[in-house]
Amino acid sequence: MIKRRKKSLDQLMKEKQAIEARNNFFMTIWKEKLPHNCENCSRFLGKIPLSYMFDHILEKSKYPQLAFEKDNIEYLCLECHDNKSRGHISPIIDINIKRVKNQFNII
Repeated sequence: MIKRRKKSLDQLMKEKQAIEARNNFFMTIWKEKLPHNCENCSRFLGKIPLSYMFDHILEKSKYPQLAFEKDNIEYLCLECHDNKSRGHISPIIDINIKRVKNQFNII
């Protein structure tokens, strides 16, 4: 049997706050940034934001310091998001990557 540590109430509260902060970050972008269209193919994304619609232009795994920078977030439809994740970078997405790298002085 595997022993599992119980999380403390403090740990659970910190995780809850982190989730709420992340959700608030993306909801703020959704309210401020119009129209709600894919920035690659211009497809309308709908009226309700879904997590896949928010793409980190520079991956948060490689650039964690940019995870909560609004200028590092773009809207992508599921197909374009999937294509980007598989390494198929369109000219529009490539321009956005270069723009963000320039803005944040990343070589």
